[in-house]
Amino acid sequence: MGITYKEYVWLTNPSNIKDTYCGGVYGCPKDYDISNDILHTCNRHNFTKCNNCWNQVIPYPVIAEVIRDGYAGFKYRRGEKFKLASCEIEGDAEIYHEESFNGRFSIGCCLRDFKFYIDKEEKKVQKEFTKADLKDGMMCERADGEKMLWLNGAMRGDYRWCSGTQNDLTGESSSDLDIVKVGYPDFDRYCTISSALSGDFKEVIWERKREKEISSEEAFAVLKEHYGCDVKIKE
Repeated sequence: MGITYKEYVWLTNPSNIKDTYCGGVYGCPKDYDISNDILHTCNRHNFTKCNNCWNQVIPYPVIAEVIRDGYAGFKYRRGEKFKLASCEIEGDAEIYHEESFNGRFSIGCCLRDFKFYIDKEEKKVQKEFTKADLKDGMMCERADGEKMLWLNGAMRGDYRWCSGTQNDLTGESSSDLDIVKVGYPDFDRYCTISSALSGDFKEVIWERKREKEISSEEAFAVLKEHYGCDVKIKE
């Protein structure tokens, strides 16, 4: 879970955090160029609405970048980056929690050793995807829920491998072997192939659209609710 707008301001402009301000923060998220469409809009300051805005989680990654080599007993180096998972804005102003990019983890480093920014680069999910787009090292999730790595033209797991993947990423012998999601394993979080295949994707680059089957009676019920009257299909 990411950090809130209020936590971000606490990290970047701590003097703007005061209980006397609406929502506990000076101004509005839009004043800091961190607002987005989910935020409330209002014509005047209101403690309830401002609290709702400031306590929402930022939908983009908040990144801390090291600006000094080594500090406080940790071995980070200038330019290394990590994603902030949460902060503690009450009490010790030096405490935060991180979800590392580089496999390291620490709590409670000096804020002056970092600069913070929001990574608004949106990862677009590829719409069209075929077998030719699969590259070695990609992680594939099958329709039965099992995840495997794509290596040397086939899906390979801990103890078995799966051949026969068709050009449209369906299985040759069973629909359970259809590939429904493709991305990359999160080796920043998981150290072994086995744990990575049991964990979450670091990045999803393609996902199969799900189809839902309904009966004609259900379809007519949906149309009736939409139009407010009985619906007749033209010949």
